[in-house]
Amino acid sequence: MKDSVLTIRTKGEFVNTIREEAKNLGISLNSHINQIIEKHIVAYRFVDSFPCLIIPSQIVKELIDGSTEEHLIKLGKLAGSAIPKHSLFLSGLSKELDNILFCMEKKVGQYSNWYKYECDYSHENVNLLLFHNLGRKWSIFLSSYYSILFKELLNISIKTEIEKNSLIIIFQKPIENYNIYSDGPL
Repeated sequence: MKDSVLTIRTKGEFVNTIREEAKNLGISLNSHINQIIEKHIVAYRFVDSFPCLIIPSQIVKELIDGSTEEHLIKLGKLAGSAIPKHSLFLSGLSKELDNILFCMEKKVGQYSNWYKYECDYSHENVNLLLFHNLGRKWSIFLSSYYSILFKELLNISIKTEIEKNSLIIIFQKPIENYNIYSDGPL
């Protein structure tokens, strides 16, 4: 992706806040502004399209803990068959493995805080680790969500290992020559 130069005029308190955040993160002001722009482009500009609620994860955990496993499986299937299709469409991304993995890592993991994402695709299988702090029932929801997503969008059956605060997803690498993304599509 080609770099561009952009000059903006904004309120001084915004600049001071961003500058202080960059200093606390140990990065340059330019790097921090680029992170903010990426977060907006990849995820936040779509918040009003669905619409989304931004609420503390502890409230979500309490709601999940009050639900039955059967209900969470049903919700996972419902969400997994609709939300990713809409998200890909709104983002202008095709239904390909690289794009799904990019969205899992950036949109859902890094920018929506559903989990921390790790991917190992160095062997014959693709192994994904989704680590979170919302408990076993969240892992059940995620398992249902991603099982239907991979089946409907990629025709891939996945195996999942549900743990208290993590979900492992395993599937065989597709025969097609996928270019597991490096920088991801934007």
